[in-house]
Formats: sequence, structure tokens, C-alpha cells
Amino acid sequence: MKTTFPSTSIRSHTTFALLLAALLPAVSARAAFVPVHDDFSTLDPARWTTAASSTTSGILPSVADGFLSAGSGATGGSQRSVLISKSDNVNPFSEKSLTLLFSGLAISGTPGTGGNAFYAMVGNYSSAADGTGHLWYPGQTASDGTGYIALLINKTATSTQLIVRERLSGSSSNDLFTQTLTGVPESVSWTLDGSGATATWSVTLSGSGLDSPLTWSGSSALASSHLASGSRLALGAFNNGAVTAATTIRLDALDVTAIPEPSHAVTLIGAGALITAGACLRRRARR
Repeated sequence: MKTTFPSTSIRSHTTFALLLAALLPAVSARAAFVPVHDDFSTLDPARWTTAASSTTSGILPSVADGFLSAGSGATGGSQRSVLISKSDNVNPFSEKSLTLLFSGLAISGTPGTGGNAFYAMVGNYSSAADGTGHLWYPGQTASDGTGYIALLINKTATSTQLIVRERLSGSSSNDLFTQTLTGVPESVSWTLDGSGATATWSVTLSGSGLDSPLTWSGSSALASSHLASGSRLALGAFNNGAVTAATTIRLDALDVTAIPEPSHAVTLIGAGALITAGACLRRRARR
């Protein structure tokens, strides 16, 4: 009896299929995060939860004429109006770093002895499954949740400040960085990178009120263990201390994008190369 062996073409196709099958789970496992582009033509209830610290005076975030508006609605310290992501996968430690771009920012109000502030924060701040169990804000006292990192553009009577703040479980908030600005930036680009041994952040500000595009960076004590049970994005208007007239913020657009780790990029390149190789094998087999 004559023994037959698989042809070279069949063996090559089998090898290709096995290699591609080994790579695809790595690619798909990293696809859970969905990039966000919101031009605020509407306020999508599937994407956002709205909240305010006072049901009588707080102005819930709303959309009109293509802008997001939010107002604290009162003059007391820590009064706020906030937009909270429904997604709990806004996590710079979940196999990628994140860049958050806030465009068309404007802040109004009269600060008095406090500050009229725009803020954004990423982390685990609420024990409620939907993220609404606590009115998310960058306060100075310990609270529930396991930790966050926050960015504030704080407009006082004498200056405008960039503040980067964090809080870990069981401790008070800590200001990691404070920088005096020449005006309110119109564009804020904030990158959070938890892919290394130590988490890092960087902020780039630009706009007509600034001397030029400005960038600062630093490190954070936030770790993947703090956000293991989920991480959300919150943003809004905040009275950073008692103010004379309530804080109102306006925003034109928000983009949240993931930056693949080098290993992810290699995986994607490897998968692309295998797909190309597979196409070549198919062409050779048809000859």
C-alpha cells in the first residue's frame, strides 16, 4: 500500500491557521474598551448618568446647540454638577493607557475666596454598581470607592490653576501637581498610563488664553489593584471652596482613546503579517 502525505499547501495552511488562532484571542481580549467620541449633539442616556449635589439648586448637565453645560447651581463649597460614564471600563491599567481630550472648554462664575472649576476624574469612587452611589467629585476627604486621579482647571480671583489630584482608599486626597496658568485653556489633553511599574500622567493645555501649548507630567500612586472592580470617567462643574457666583462650565467635545502597549502593537503587527502570509499561501495554492 502506498502511503500518502499532506501536500505542502495543506501543511502550510494548517500551520497558518494554528498561529493565527493563537494570536487572535490576545487581540480580542484587549478589545473590551470602546473609544469615545462625543460631540454633545445629544446627551446619550446609554453612555452617561447625570447627578448634582443639590436637587433644588444644582443644574444637571445638559446639551444645547452642540455644547455640554453643567453648573453647580449654588455658592457653597464642593457644590457640583457631574456627568458619570455608564461604562466601568475607563481604566488606564486595563492593558492600555488612555488619552482624554476635552475641547472647547469655558468656565464662568465669580470665585470670591474659592474657585470656579472644571474637573475630570478617572477611577473607582462609588460602591454602587452603576456609579451613582456617590456624587463623584474631587473632594479633600476620604470616601467610599478604592481610588481616583483627577484633573481640575481652577479659576480663582487672582489666577487660573491646573491641579492634578489623587485619592487612594482610606486616605484624604493629595494634590500631586499645581501650576499657575495665564488663562483658561480651550483644549485639555490628559494621558494616563498604567502599563508600567509606576502609573504616570501627562497634561497638555492649549488655547488663546495661554502663552503657547504647555505640557507637564508626573507619576501617581494609583495601581491596578485600586481599579480592579471597575473604573469610570466623571466630569463637570465644581465649587472648589465657597464662591460668590456659582460655577458653570461648557464643553464642545470629548474624546477618549486607548494607546496600545508595545506588546499589543506587536501582536497586531504579527496578526497582520500572518494574514498577509495566508493570502500569499492561498495565491500559491491556486497556481
